[in-house]
Amino acid sequence: MALKGQSAHTHRTNLFSPLNADTGRFSLPREFLRREGRVMDGTRIVILVADDEELVRDMILVMMRKDGYQVLIASDGAEALDLSRRYNGHINLLISDIQMPRMTGIELADVLIKERPTMKVLLISGSTDLTIPRIFPFLRKPFTPGALRDAIVRLLPSSLAASDAEG
Repeated sequence: MALKGQSAHTHRTNLFSPLNADTGRFSLPREFLRREGRVMDGTRIVILVADDEELVRDMILVMMRKDGYQVLIASDGAEALDLSRRYNGHINLLISDIQMPRMTGIELADVLIKERPTMKVLLISGSTDLTIPRIFPFLRKPFTPGALRDAIVRLLPSSLAASDAEG
């Protein structure tokens, strides 16, 4: 069931209230767990972006900052690894291109999930001939802002409860 209404900010909102047929549980949309890049306890969500294409990095940076996320940017996998190791706070999500110089996105993800076990990973690529490990969610370029937002919403809620354990 979907309800449409007006919010106090005069933009349209959609409220979905699905009943999971398998478990019989009622669940609220994941959007209710976050507001402008923050979890309910006020913690800022941090996203590390690694892509060797400047245009893609800039698009993700602008969109994620607009949504209220804190964004760390790297131009390749090795730079992202170095940035992650120098950054003392929690990183909730890595968004990484697969094919990059010096270190691939898959190599980067393999290292970072060992160093930051609660961090989620989203791999992105425009290549059509890649074999992507099933353990990593994948989004094909070019993608729309909405597709990226949807992927982030699907990935983050399960990791947010553990965000204080690492940082």
